[in-house]
Amino acid sequence: MKPLVAPKNKKTDKKMMKKVTIALLALATVACSSDFIVDAPKGAAIEFDNLFVENATRATDLTKDNVQDFGVFGFVESGSKQGQIFDNTRVYREGEGFKYDIPQYWIGGAQYYFTALAPFTGAKWSYTPTNANNGTINFDNSAAAAAQDLIFAYVKPAVTPEVIDTKPAAVAFNFKHILARVKFAFKNEFASDSNITLKVTGVTVTNAAKTGSIDVVDGALQGWDAKDNMTIEFGNTALENSTDVVMTAGNAVKSNHLYLIPDQRTYNVTFDVTLYQAGVELGHYSRQANVVLNLELGKSYELIAKLNPNNTSGNGPLEPIEFTVGNIDNWVEENTNNKNSMTFANNGNAW
Repeated sequence: MKPLVAPKNKKTDKKMMKKVTIALLALATVACSSDFIVDAPKGAAIEFDNLFVENATRATDLTKDNVQDFGVFGFVESGSKQGQIFDNTRVYREGEGFKYDIPQYWIGGAQYYFTALAPFTGAKWSYTPTNANNGTINFDNSAAAAAQDLIFAYVKPAVTPEVIDTKPAAVAFNFKHILARVKFAFKNEFASDSNITLKVTGVTVTNAAKTGSIDVVDGALQGWDAKDNMTIEFGNTALENSTDVVMTAGNAVKSNHLYLIPDQRTYNVTFDVTLYQAGVELGHYSRQANVVLNLELGKSYELIAKLNPNNTSGNGPLEPIEFTVGNIDNWVEENTNNKNSMTFANNGNAW
């Protein structure tokens, strides 16, 4: 029987040396303070595989097929003693599975806890664990330009048998999306025989949450604490599955989806509408509105505006453009009947 030590990995490149040092120090702390003694059978290294990510349908969403790496935080517990063996250790895709550089080993008669977040490369998040089950995630959506998905997973404690005589199964993470995903849709409700076509550009939310933190308590996510403001540019719109930016009567254009820190607040939305008749440009109008939304983590929102003669052109009184919240998904799809009336200011001039 020998004290548990990490085997040397001759293939570790220089770029990983800093993280390797941290991992080795963590292992040494556990081995010395807890006096864990083990005969580790061949193949008893802790492995991570069988990745699963809840419903992801957009190109920028993280999925089980496109996640390239994630950070793992892991603790081992025996009796009243607890130590950390993974401290934001990078686990990365290689071939059909995942690996990390300095193996840690299962110890008989111990309890293990694992938490993971992705992406690791280019991450705009940090996680500070206070113990095996609790901690705080911080996220900077401004640094991510609202374009980074964020997923989280916690594995319920696993207890190893007193004697490990067969290779344990790999740790399987079931990831959840923990931001809100938002996009805009605009429908042309001019009469079909009016020959009116519309183009919507410059869709912007000017006061989305810039940073946020969320606590993990007993492995469960709590509510986001969103702070500060940032401008998120959704940009121009186009017909779905098309590069065509002009919509005829009855059709709709949509923006790309971006990620927001979940929060309940009044969002300021601006966009421009260009109006054509029989292909001739008649006017260009700027629109602005406030809409109250309660964005929830893990849900996807499509905000739909109906454009018509009364709320689009610059002539005469303007009717409020109403946005309906539809296609909320978990990313789970769920239709709602909530309408968010928004009064638009006519900030543009007819050309």
